[in-house]
Amino acid sequence: MSSEDTQDILTESMESWMKATGMQDNVDKNDPYPWLADTDIRKRMTNNEILNKFMNLDKSFLTEQEKDDFCKILHKHKKAFSL
Repeated sequence: MSSEDTQDILTESMESWMKATGMQDNVDKNDPYPWLADTDIRKRMTNNEILNKFMNLDKSFLTEQEKDDFCKILHKHKKAFSL
């Protein structure tokens, strides 16, 4: 699947969600996170900032190197999941 196909699917999903929630007329179309409240600090953070701030691996059994490797994988594939 190409990145254009993925973007089309995401756009369709967003439009469907907005229509289902009645938000299609109340949302800034340029807002990448219309489901977040304006007071939510994540709204003005980059994906990397969100991952670094909210992902806590302190209680994991991973070594420091494994934690670093895991974070690199998440950052590399951040488009695979929603923040």
